[in-house]
Amino acid sequence: MKKLKKAAKLGDATAQFELAEHLWFKTDSKSNQIAAGLYRAAAEQGHLEAQYTLANLFHVYPREYIGEEESIEWFKKAAAHGHVNAMFELGCCYSHGMYMEPVMEEAEKWFQMAAEHGHARAQFELGRYYAQQAKHEKAADWYKKAADQNDADAQFELSLCHLKGQGVTLNNEEGVKWMQKAGALGNISAQFALGLIFSDGTVVKKDNRRALNWWLKAAKQQHIGAIEKVEHAYNNGLGTKNNPAEAQKWRERLLFLQNPKTNLLDILKKWDF
Repeated sequence: MKKLKKAAKLGDATAQFELAEHLWFKTDSKSNQIAAGLYRAAAEQGHLEAQYTLANLFHVYPREYIGEEESIEWFKKAAAHGHVNAMFELGCCYSHGMYMEPVMEEAEKWFQMAAEHGHARAQFELGRYYAQQAKHEKAADWYKKAADQNDADAQFELSLCHLKGQGVTLNNEEGVKWMQKAGALGNISAQFALGLIFSDGTVVKKDNRRALNWWLKAAKQQHIGAIEKVEHAYNNGLGTKNNPAEAQKWRERLLFLQNPKTNLLDILKKWDF
C-alpha cells in the first residue's frame, strides 16, 4: 500500500485509480472524498476506467462529487476511446432522460455503438427502440443478438416476436422456446405468460401442472396476476390436488400486496420461510 500511495502521489494514473478503488470501498465520507479526487486525477491523465468511474459517481452521489453535465462529458471521453459500458450509459442518459430531456436520436447512436461491440443490454435497448418505431425486423434482429447472450428481457421480447409474427415468421414453437428460456432466467412476465400458454392449450398441449409451476415462479416474485392464478388452481384442483388451505395462504399474500396495511406478522406466521 505504501508503494501504491507513493506512485499515486507521483502522478501514476494506474496507481491513482487503484488507490481510489481501495479507498472508495471503505465507504466513509473522508475516504470517498479522497477517492473521488484520485479518480479525477487519473481520468484527467486519460485513464479509461477512471473516466468511466468518475462519470458514474453522479449515479451514486448526485452532484456531491460531480455534476450531471460533467458526468456526461466523462462518459463521452471514455466512450470515444472505446469504453463500451460508457457508450451504453450514454444511450441510457439520452433515452431515459436521466440528466436531460430524452433525445432518442442520440440514444440510438450510443446504443448502436455499444451493441455493435456486443453489449447485450444495449442490443436489447436498441431492439426496444426499433420496436417502438414499428421497425420490427430490426427489433427482432437485435433482440436475437441479446437473447443469444442470455438477456432474459430480450428472450421474452423475441418470444413475442415469434408468437405474433412481428419481424420474423410466425413460429409458435420458437416463441415458446425463447419464452421458457426467459422464464428460466427469472423473467416474471415470461413466467406468467407461460402459465397462460400451458393453461390455454392453443399454442401448446394443455398442461395445468406446468401452468401452475410457471405461475408459482412468478407468484414468488410477487406477480399479482400469478398469485390470483395460483390461488384459483389450489381452490379448484388445477394442476395439483384441491387444497383450500394453500389457496387461502396465497389469498392472504394477495391481500397484503394489494393492501400493505394488512397485518404482516399474522400472514408470516402461516408461511414457511
